[in-house]
Amino acid sequence: MVGDLPGCEIVVVNQPSCSPEQEMVEDMHAIVHTSSCRLSGMRKYTQQLQAEYPKSKIQVLE
Repeated sequence: MVGDLPGCEIVVVNQPSCSPEQEMVEDMHAIVHTSSCRLSGMRKYTQQLQAEYPKSKIQVLE
C-alpha cells in the first residue's frame, strides 16, 4: 500500500466532524448510490446483449 512506503504520510483534509448518526446516513447513501449505478450498468449491458442476440432470452437477476 502507499501508506506503507518509507517517508509517506497520509493527511486527511477538509474532513468535517459529524455525529455517528450523520456518518451512518452518509454511509448508507453511498451504498445506495453505488448499488443504483451498478444496476444501471447492468441494464445497459443487458440492452447491448439483447441488441446483439435478438433471438436469445436474456435475463438479469436483481
